[in-house]
Amino acid sequence: MMKYDCKIQTSIENNYFRPKSMRSLWVAVLLVFFVFPSLVEAETYRISGIVTYSDGSTVNYNDVEIICQSQEYDCHPFRGTESNTDMYGRFTLELDVEEYHDGAELILNVRNENFSHIIDISEMQNSSQNFVDNDIQLLQNRPPAPIFSGFTCGLIIFSLAFGMVLVRTATRLMTPVGRAEFVGYRAPRIVECPECHGRIEQHRLISHLIVEHEIEPLEAGEIAGIVFSKIEMK
Repeated sequence: MMKYDCKIQTSIENNYFRPKSMRSLWVAVLLVFFVFPSLVEAETYRISGIVTYSDGSTVNYNDVEIICQSQEYDCHPFRGTESNTDMYGRFTLELDVEEYHDGAELILNVRNENFSHIIDISEMQNSSQNFVDNDIQLLQNRPPAPIFSGFTCGLIIFSLAFGMVLVRTATRLMTPVGRAEFVGYRAPRIVECPECHGRIEQHRLISHLIVEHEIEPLEAGEIAGIVFSKIEMK
């Protein structure tokens, strides 16, 4: 009877501890698949180079952006990563890569031109400069400088203004009055005599008042001054 009780107790203990060992095994498997991969640190992969135009001049302060071909799935995590060239045309792209990214093709887009770059982790690791060199030369020419464009615009405006002045001058020279003004002659201003309402040259008004209307010189000067001031106000 005692042996039978021991067998029952041993069977119960085995059934009790077996689920715990199975649970521990599953926990270990989950740790391997989910925890351990997250502990592996991604490596920083740097692409650096100088961007130039077709004539060899540097491309300054322009974006260098990574785009991907649709079938290149290993490139997609880096899509949209960009860098800006400095005053010397140099750019640097920094990517967090893992071993399975080795050999993936990236497309570097600069001013709507595309250039291929293959990720080479071993080249990065063996580089003394701590980056993979990738210079880029565009097919397009350097655009005109903004200063030159502004100078050209100003020259055009000046030429138009000069042409308009030249046309107006030529038109005035076609008339006798215009030709007289061109050589320095200006027609005298005509004013109205306040006494007889006759029209007379401005510089002859005072003598006209004295001689024709017998007005004292001082009074004639005052009357002429009033007439001249009215003309200036107009």
